[in-house]
Amino acid sequence: MLKIITNNWQIKLLSLIVGIGFWTYVSSNSIKVADVPGGIPVEMRNVQDGTVAISAVDKIDLKLTAEKQIWSKISADSIKAYVNLSGLSSGTHELPIQVEIDIAGVQISDYTPHKALVRIEPKVSKSVPVNVKIEGSAGDGLVASIPVVDPENVEIFGAKSIVDKILEATAVIRLDGDTNDVNKKVKLVALNADNEKILNINFNPEEVNVEVPIVKAESTKTVGIKVQTTGQIAQGYWISNISTNPSEVTITGKSTVLKTINYISTKQINIDNLDKNTTKNIELDVPAGITIVDQVNSVNVTLQINQTSTTKQIPAKINTQNLASNLKIDNIDAEKILVNIAGDNKILENVASDAVKINLDLAKYTTEGIYYLDVTNSMIELPANTTIVNFFPSSVKITLSKK
Repeated sequence: MLKIITNNWQIKLLSLIVGIGFWTYVSSNSIKVADVPGGIPVEMRNVQDGTVAISAVDKIDLKLTAEKQIWSKISADSIKAYVNLSGLSSGTHELPIQVEIDIAGVQISDYTPHKALVRIEPKVSKSVPVNVKIEGSAGDGLVASIPVVDPENVEIFGAKSIVDKILEATAVIRLDGDTNDVNKKVKLVALNADNEKILNINFNPEEVNVEVPIVKAESTKTVGIKVQTTGQIAQGYWISNISTNPSEVTITGKSTVLKTINYISTKQINIDNLDKNTTKNIELDVPAGITIVDQVNSVNVTLQINQTSTTKQIPAKINTQNLASNLKIDNIDAEKILVNIAGDNKILENVASDAVKINLDLAKYTTEGIYYLDVTNSMIELPANTTIVNFFPSSVKITLSKK
């Protein structure tokens, strides 16, 4: 056995070394399939002059196949995802997303989505004022005074449907216990009613200079909160109540500024086509030179929505119950009682003439005679989703006799 093992040992050893080397080479160059971290942004290419392309797809999830040693060369800059808009005019188009990779030896395994819905609109511009939004707070005993912004107005560019709705550009500046005046360049953004950044908008200039004086807080004041709304509630409905939590806030600032503040408004809430009770968290619109003591930046706003109601008069039918077996009804002096009910227009239109009933319980009347029964709301049977406004007469005269 030893002879068999040692025979031609040099050749066997060389074969083993070669085999180990080949295995090492194959292992070090094995194939790796993985997702590109963070996804790849989608570009809009060949957009016609004077138009803007808008799509809800801003990036794709991409899976690539390549040898391990090549993966170190792959970056987001070496991969391009785009939609070709060449020759397309205004309108909505469903178009394929194309992917380019400038590194050899890399294959695309898959990506999602494969298509994008793109809306092409005319490009417009307009001038809007710049609003400074201060987040955070100054140091102890200090407040941010009225900020100064330069320039005070800027040009915005974008799709007409978006630009038409924008009333101002916003410069957001963050305070973190600052004790000295703040002066810095701030990049502009556009915010919607829910305080979310509006995309596909450009500014000229893109940045403005903001100076925020930091001054001593002289006094405090507690004020209520005023809810601002925009839009039109659904037809047939109305806002029966608006409440906020908290219902008031304590503010601080210079006494000359505090004298002019009686409430703090919320940012506008869009109530277009609202038809049910709604609670939203809405940011407060804090005036310049004012700081909220407890750093409440937003409140919960509850809108109670009710259907618009009208009234209708229905002659109610009188039903008697639990009459003693030895008695009979000789006369009821009010065969019908007129009941005014309230409810939604559509419901009242379909109320039948016999839909309102008054149930009189005669169980306690055990002898013959004349009785006057007071009618109460609990005796009246109504159609669903309606309420009683009033009724007349409010009592019924019943004559009972022996059978």
